[in-house]
Amino acid sequence: MAFSPPSTHLLKFVLPTFFVLLITLFFLTFHRKESIVSAAYKEHGILWSGAQNNGIAGKKATYIKEAQEWEIDGSFDQRPLRGLCERTEWQPGLAFECLASYGGVGNVRNTVLTCVRYAIEAGATTLIVPQIRARDEDLIGLKNGKDLPFTYMFDEDHFISSLASTCPQIQIIPHLDDLSDIPSARKPTKLIPKDLGTDFRVFRVMNFASKWRAKFDGWIPKFGAPNGFSPAEPLVVSIPPPIFEFPTDYDSPEFIATFGRILRFNDHARRLAAIVLYAMNTKYNLDINPAKIGVPDAEKYYGAHLRTAIDATKAGFAPYEDQAASYLADAKKHKLSVIYLASGSAPDIVRFTGDAAVHNISTTTKKRLLEEKDEYKHALEEMQELSWDQQALIDYLVLLRCSAFGGTWASSFAWNIVFRRHVVVNNGIWVPSKAAESAKRDVGVRDEPGKVAYGDKINTIFGDDARGIWFELSMWP
Repeated sequence: MAFSPPSTHLLKFVLPTFFVLLITLFFLTFHRKESIVSAAYKEHGILWSGAQNNGIAGKKATYIKEAQEWEIDGSFDQRPLRGLCERTEWQPGLAFECLASYGGVGNVRNTVLTCVRYAIEAGATTLIVPQIRARDEDLIGLKNGKDLPFTYMFDEDHFISSLASTCPQIQIIPHLDDLSDIPSARKPTKLIPKDLGTDFRVFRVMNFASKWRAKFDGWIPKFGAPNGFSPAEPLVVSIPPPIFEFPTDYDSPEFIATFGRILRFNDHARRLAAIVLYAMNTKYNLDINPAKIGVPDAEKYYGAHLRTAIDATKAGFAPYEDQAASYLADAKKHKLSVIYLASGSAPDIVRFTGDAAVHNISTTTKKRLLEEKDEYKHALEEMQELSWDQQALIDYLVLLRCSAFGGTWASSFAWNIVFRRHVVVNNGIWVPSKAAESAKRDVGVRDEPGKVAYGDKINTIFGDDARGIWFELSMWP
């Protein structure tokens, strides 16, 4: 019988024990790391990126990363905004506070941009980062919710850095409370900018933009700061959300096309939209290049905004029958067999899906795409934690990419998507419609299915041709 020395017996016992302890330590460490990351997400809304997020790896991770960083019109051309700021006569000590914007993303985005445009026109050297007012859970009450930070919808770092590089004359202040140690800043003076004149187009869009600065300068000694103002004793002017009133055509076509780029949706929404796009691209074999900028490829998918939620119904938007008929006919016209549907009405999503199937058209939504595979489980859970308006950011980004888009005239959401897409139709230059140039239409008869209020080769806003001209006259792409 062979004899084994004591050291050999010891090794046979110690080595297995050592490996067991090592493996146990590894899993305990990994579990603790996972718990820390999960806790950070729950507290701060941080997306867990990389291979640990939904099993993303390799080509899939690259696809989603490229989709997340994508902008339909490519890199931000800062020259038009920088040129405007260089020409502006600035007033040291003048601060603008944009009061909390409310409503859907189309309204919020436009009111924030318009307020910033007023601030530049006035020569304000300080700007308070705007806040956003949450919508009531019933979707109808727009002004009764609590005020939320800018990051509720937008990328605050991008906003601040964009203005810093184009308008260095403006100091960005996170909150009005940051000026609380200055007595004159404790009592902001409210101003409704359009009240400085009486000449309007289509009853609501200013027709005196070229005179507004002079009128504002005349308002200051009478109502704003009778004793003057300075950096040491600033004048803070509070601006309520300016709803479709500043004429975009006061600025150059290049400026109109690029000014909106100071706003970008927050990374959370952009990443979830990228995952939704990946899921749709994979399911339907659409072969969508996630990084391709410019006019979207034909023959991929149709984007429809079915605006029939309870708030739209109460506001008198076109009924389901009219909207659905228009979108299905348009999808068939463009020979598209997949529709990405954005809608806040669950029953109408089911109804539309059935109506589309009759025409051999498949319908999908962000929720359906994320529900279909376990690999999207975490993304689905994250999306369901978002508010109704935050989830709309995901739809907005996916709809920007569609081959053809259809919306209804009363929806600012639809118009905003169309205008961003319209910029690339004309190679980065804003080209107004003939109706906008004449600005003769305003209100008209009841909509009829299939009638077009606005359109180009990749976009259609359905409605009577006497509807909604103020959107084109006052909405930033």
